[in-house]
Order: sequence, then C-alpha cells, then structure tokens
Amino acid sequence: MNLSIKWCIAFILLAGISLAVGEFAYSATMHHAGTGNGSLLFNLVTGEPKVNATIDPYPVWNTSDWIHIDTIPDHRVYDRFSITGTTSAPEGCRLHAEIYASVLCAYSPRIINETIIVTKREPGNNSWSIPVDGSRFRPDEYLVVVYPEHQENSSVSLLFNMLIPGGSWIHVYPVHDVRSGDNLEISGLTSIDTGKTVDIEMDRSAFCPAPPACFASHKRTRLSGSAAIIPTGNGFGTWFFNESLENFCPDEYILTARYNDTSTAVLFNIQKE
Repeated sequence: MNLSIKWCIAFILLAGISLAVGEFAYSATMHHAGTGNGSLLFNLVTGEPKVNATIDPYPVWNTSDWIHIDTIPDHRVYDRFSITGTTSAPEGCRLHAEIYASVLCAYSPRIINETIIVTKREPGNNSWSIPVDGSRFRPDEYLVVVYPEHQENSSVSLLFNMLIPGGSWIHVYPVHDVRSGDNLEISGLTSIDTGKTVDIEMDRSAFCPAPPACFASHKRTRLSGSAAIIPTGNGFGTWFFNESLENFCPDEYILTARYNDTSTAVLFNIQKE
C-alpha cells in the first residue's frame, strides 16, 4: 500500500470519528407569545437545544388579552389632549387606533389612523395613549376604535364629543392636494357672526425663493380673497371659497383663513398638471 493511499484511509477514518462525536444542529422555527420567532438548534449527540436569539422586535398578542379605553370627557375643537387606556398585552405590543365621526358619510374620513405601542405599567395591566390635535376636528360626536394590529375582530370602541370651541374661532376643513390648473375649493365653520367675511390668503410654505422655472414662466405663487359667513342653523356659521389655480407653481402651500385677530392655517400641495 503506497503512502498516498494510507493518507486517504487515515483522512476517511478521522472524518468518520468527527461525524460520530461532532455536534450537529437541526434548525426549527419556534413561536411563543411575548417572544416572537427564533431558531431552535438541537445537538444530535446530546439532544440539548440551543436557541439562536433572533427575536421579533414586537411581542405577540394573545387571544386571551384585552384592551380597555378610559372614559373620554367632552373636549372642544382646537384642544390638545390624549386618549388613554390599559391592556393585558405585553409591553411593546402593537395596537392600532382609529378615530372618525360616529355618523359616517362621504365626508367622514378617518381623522386618526395610526399604530400605537403598549408601554409598561404593571404586569398584566400595561398602558397605551393616543395624542389628539383638536384642530383636525369639527364639532360632532366621534368614535375611537382600538384593536391589536391586523386583528380588527378584537376591537373595542368608545364615543366622545368635540364641542364648539370657546371664544372666536375659524375652522378649515382638510384641503386635499390639487393640480395646477384645477379649482381650489375650501370651506369651514366659524363662531364669527354671519354676514361678516373671512379673509383667505395663500402663499408658498417655504421661506426660500420659488424655483427658477416658476419665475421663468411667470407662474403664480400667491392668492387672496374673501368668503362670506352664512348661517348653518347649528349656532355657528359656515363659509365657502372657490378659486382657479391656473398657472400656479407646483409646491407646498399654506392657506390661512382670518378674521381680525382670529385665524387658522392648513398645508396642502399643488402638483404639476
């Protein structure tokens, strides 16, 4: 037997010994509430499991978990407040919150539609919170709905009221993005006496000059006008404003509705035709 054959046999024997005593791992997926997914490794010789710590960042919702919404007192439009609650879900669990008018119609979009994270309070009774900007509301009854992310069938809900704000106020309904050349149609509510007028001003939101292309083509970047306040029958007035955006520079704009020292502003975009 020559030397090369001896080396080959020795190599095979050593490999066999290594296979016999070596450590092998079998990878499986495990899923556990509150921990997420990870790789479970088994040593085929000793049978001992080894866990590869690849844990999901968000704990898992259990079917036995619950959500509670704290009582919501009446608030006024333009108030800033928080809607709070408790849950048995673990810290870090993802919940979803929606707020919309209790009577749905074509003009009742979801005012709040966002994900919230459960924060630590005490075992089995953690907390969550939704910050609310009352300037996005009009006087009406609203419904808040909270549920585990992607599990609408486990939702809880509660009604609350947004009241007419105190003092003088002007509310602008959300202004959706439009294209240059379209008509700008905006409206709102106000506590200011009917028969008076709301002044409307619109300008680019940026402080820097308009893009050179807008100057070169003499595109418009400002607009002003007024809207008469008419009664609604609900104790406050409403107003409407309609203006052509022909030859307007595409950009982000700020629109301000004003009466003397009372004003409110909204942002929206004018896009290319």
